[in-house]
Amino acid sequence: MTHQAKTCIERPRKIGAKFSGRNFGRDEVISEVAQGYAAKRDRWNGYDPNQYKSDVIEQWNKINDAKNEQKDL
Repeated sequence: MTHQAKTCIERPRKIGAKFSGRNFGRDEVISEVAQGYAAKRDRWNGYDPNQYKSDVIEQWNKINDAKNEQKDL
C-alpha cells in the first residue's frame, strides 16, 4: 500500500475485502519510469495538448453552438 490509513482521503469501508470475501481490486497503480532529476520535477511532464483540445475545447464549442442556436430562435 502506498499510503497509511490516517492519510487516506477516501472513507474506509464498513467491512474490508479481507473479511467480506469480495475482491475490490487494486486501489492504486504505481508506474516507475526512469527519469532524470529535471524530468521528475517537470510540471508539464506527460502533458498532451491534443487531448486537451479534444476534451475541453470541443466541449466548449458544442456549448457555444447550442447557445447560438437558441439565440437564433
